[in-house]
Amino acid sequence: MSPKRQAFEAYLFLDRKLKNRATLHTMLNHWYEFFDDKRDFTRETFTSFISHLMDRGMSLGSLNNFIALGKNYDKFQGTHHLEDYKYFIIEDHEVEVLTISEIKSLYTLQVPYARMSTHLNLLYGLIIELIALTGCRINEALDLRKKHLFATPPSVYFAKTKTAKPRRVPIPYKLYERLRDLSSDDYVFTSYRGKKLDTSGVNQDLHKRARILGIKKKVHAHIFRHSFITECIKRGVPIIMISRMVGHADIQTTNKYYSHLDLEDIANAVSVHPLLSEGITLDFIRIKVQEMIAKLTDGTQFHTKVSTNPNELCFNVTKSR
Repeated sequence: MSPKRQAFEAYLFLDRKLKNRATLHTMLNHWYEFFDDKRDFTRETFTSFISHLMDRGMSLGSLNNFIALGKNYDKFQGTHHLEDYKYFIIEDHEVEVLTISEIKSLYTLQVPYARMSTHLNLLYGLIIELIALTGCRINEALDLRKKHLFATPPSVYFAKTKTAKPRRVPIPYKLYERLRDLSSDDYVFTSYRGKKLDTSGVNQDLHKRARILGIKKKVHAHIFRHSFITECIKRGVPIIMISRMVGHADIQTTNKYYSHLDLEDIANAVSVHPLLSEGITLDFIRIKVQEMIAKLTDGTQFHTKVSTNPNELCFNVTKSR
């Protein structure tokens, strides 16, 4: 490896704090195949490089990754060739998120594995439950260590994150106990040989579970993150709080998930505005309170009785026996 490449990689991994992943090394190989000793780095040659990659059939997302690499090289060199270089615009494709019942069915399903069925169902079930209840990235879940589990208050600490900003997220106490007792290994989620799991194995298991359950949606680990964010927004959780829970560096990243909401969801959200709330009726309040109770319970834990007259609205909520 040339001293120049060594210096650039050190800049990427140490100064810019990019992850030392095989994908980045592959990108650097493409980079140095093109920008050899005979070709200088200029705005024009960089545009030729992007055109070269485009001719090879690379996706717009991959091209944007190379533009980001080029901007980092521009900073490393101090040349200022690409400061205003634009990324390709990629149209958002609305993700079909999972319903609450689909999520529950995925982590409670008992898959008939050929061997170690009890252990594997417990292992994968807990992984799915964790990413579904916290909205964490799958790598954040698989990097979780036993020392990152806290009983008071019950929570998990994601130390290795995409943004390099650790965060602590609350979880139910029963989930904490099951994660704590899952194994005696350092990592929470490990194979039967004690090795840390990888994302491909988790996604393969998810595909299997979705197929058994007859779920036609594209089920993969990241869909639980989308589903978590979407459900929180629909239930009125403030965007800034959602961003903090899921580890978005920019609140605008969270905002884009509003595209999953339909007109009724948005109408319900804005109905609390003072100018829109002047015409609120008792019947409207009844509907909203009943919706809130339904969100807080699964419909079987409590019984709700409502009595109304033109000037009064009364609720009686009792716990089921």
